[in-house]
Amino acid sequence: MTDPQPIPALQSGALVSIAEVTKTYPACPGDSGPGPGPSPDPGSVGGGRRIVAVDRVALDLAPASVTAVTGPSGSGKSTLLRLVGGLERPDAGVIAVDTEQVTALPPRALPGYRRRIGLVFERDLLIPDLSVLDNVRVAAPARTRADRAATADLARELLDFVGLPHAAGARPGRLAPADRQRVAIARALFGRPGLLLADEPTGALGSEVGGEIVDLVVRIRDEYGTTVLIATHDPEIAIRCDRVVRLRDGRVADDSAALA
Repeated sequence: MTDPQPIPALQSGALVSIAEVTKTYPACPGDSGPGPGPSPDPGSVGGGRRIVAVDRVALDLAPASVTAVTGPSGSGKSTLLRLVGGLERPDAGVIAVDTEQVTALPPRALPGYRRRIGLVFERDLLIPDLSVLDNVRVAAPARTRADRAATADLARELLDFVGLPHAAGARPGRLAPADRQRVAIARALFGRPGLLLADEPTGALGSEVGGEIVDLVVRIRDEYGTTVLIATHDPEIAIRCDRVVRLRDGRVADDSAALA
């Protein structure tokens, strides 16, 4: 069996279209609460009640923009990012990145798609036994000495970009939490993605340090032309973005430009 053809690399400033996307999950046993949003027909999925995490969300993200998705815990922020990132499948609706319909990709093509976007989570998920430099280039093929030299050069360039030019040889455990998150951002940028998804990247950090991380995200937009979708519960972080989309019970409750 031959490997599937890789999807085209995303261009700088990916256009993202989210059209009437819905995602539900089975209700936990013993959970008698109403759950967010209206429940689908109980007979629709195995006859059990479903919790609606994302409810008919429709958004278009402009290329080279930073959009914040806000809302309380359980509003659907993280689920929406996971759907755009191809980490989960929606029950209904279409997600497209540039001309590629993510929701139409077969399972075998999804890893290739995810390698072509940037993903940053609240936890940095760095590999403790690898150096910072090797964490940044961990997903890159390095079959030859020339490959290894090229990936090391790019990793150093990205570490310089995120403000850690002298940390290449360190182990992640020796870095402060904010610096580990900077390494995670450098790793997400290694493939020069047109789209960066950041799920609560400042959630484990103080507000001042978190603001520095968001300043870095804005620089990514400015210098690389990357489209950024960032989930955050912090309004002080959201107002630094170009646009703020507020979710409530899985639905878009407000969609507006951020305050200047």
